[in-house]
Amino acid sequence: MNAMTGGPQAMIRAAASILDQMRAEDAQRAGPVARGAERLRGRQAILQIPTPVVDTWTPKLVGERFVAALRWATYSGGAVGPAGIRGSMPAYNPTMDDHLDEGWGLPEVAGDGEPGDGKRLVVQATAAQVTAYEAALIWPAVYLYPAYEGSARMLCLWARCKARRVSFDAAVKRRGTIARATAYRMRDRGLSIISVGLDRDWR
Repeated sequence: MNAMTGGPQAMIRAAASILDQMRAEDAQRAGPVARGAERLRGRQAILQIPTPVVDTWTPKLVGERFVAALRWATYSGGAVGPAGIRGSMPAYNPTMDDHLDEGWGLPEVAGDGEPGDGKRLVVQATAAQVTAYEAALIWPAVYLYPAYEGSARMLCLWARCKARRVSFDAAVKRRGTIARATAYRMRDRGLSIISVGLDRDWR
């Protein structure tokens, strides 16, 4: 017997069942909506990090900036662990008086006077450059995750290879799970999506 022929009680029970079903559907939708809102709040917080304003963000420019940021992050950080702690201790640089008092003779520098010897000169990044690098490093998280996770992974792998001056083709081949052409397509898609997002958010 349906609700129309079962009297008022049957109609009430049918309405209550429909309401229960609607509440259950609302609860199911609330989970993704809440997660989406949380991601949006996180993205808005991330976007507080200033990104340099340019006339047009192209995929090529995005790639250059991202590789430069990753290279900075790779080579500007100090070592970690006990060796890093030891390496961060202030070095002892004896003065001329120390040399003479201890009978060490005149101070000598290895390679002194020989062109090309000694340590490579490293120019420290400016505060503005560091801010730009920090913004670039989170572009994949802002514009690619979670919808384009594969493109984000390939883009990060490519940028890491470029920053360390190793072969991206060889890195893809070592993985053995994706074709070279597909890897480049995923990288290009990631660069394109980021460039569109930057144009939208920072022009």
